[in-house]
Amino acid sequence: MKSLTENWIVKTVYAYLDIFKKLLPIVVLLFTILKIIPLYEGKNELKNFDVFNILDSHFEQAYSENVLMIVLIILFDLVIVAGLYMILTLMTKFIKNVFNNNPFVEENGIYLKSTAKIILALTFVYHLMTIVSAPNLDLSVSWIIDILFKAAMILSMVFNPVIVIGLFLFVIGEIIIQAANIKQENDLTV
Repeated sequence: MKSLTENWIVKTVYAYLDIFKKLLPIVVLLFTILKIIPLYEGKNELKNFDVFNILDSHFEQAYSENVLMIVLIILFDLVIVAGLYMILTLMTKFIKNVFNNNPFVEENGIYLKSTAKIILALTFVYHLMTIVSAPNLDLSVSWIIDILFKAAMILSMVFNPVIVIGLFLFVIGEIIIQAANIKQENDLTV
């Protein structure tokens, strides 16, 4: 059986995560510069700041110049980028431990559980932003439709596949912590 340092999948994943982690600040800087240029031309519409397409379905709001929403979307973008960088850092540390033939150490379980918590938090923040940015429906039919619309958005957050991935990573992290404890007890016994 080959060791994990010779496994090409582990090498490839480690190299990919490490390069992506190193390039993320450069990409964010270049992207930020491209987003700032329209400000000098006087085009400070919400759609220029909506990097993660929060306002994708709200066309009338995307072309507004609501300063509060612009600030909220910029803060949201910063939270998402910081979360992605933290996830990349944790996953790089996890894969580095696996690459060094230490897959069942307690650190790896903590890295996976922390990654899962960040994924769940980012998903929650994303859906919260879509709910906050959703315009109130001006339908003359009823206010009940507006409540049902918001409830449907909350249900879409609960049944999101990204939440399943986050929960799965959390469980795998807990399994690795348990395996590390069993391995430690086994090493002390022998």
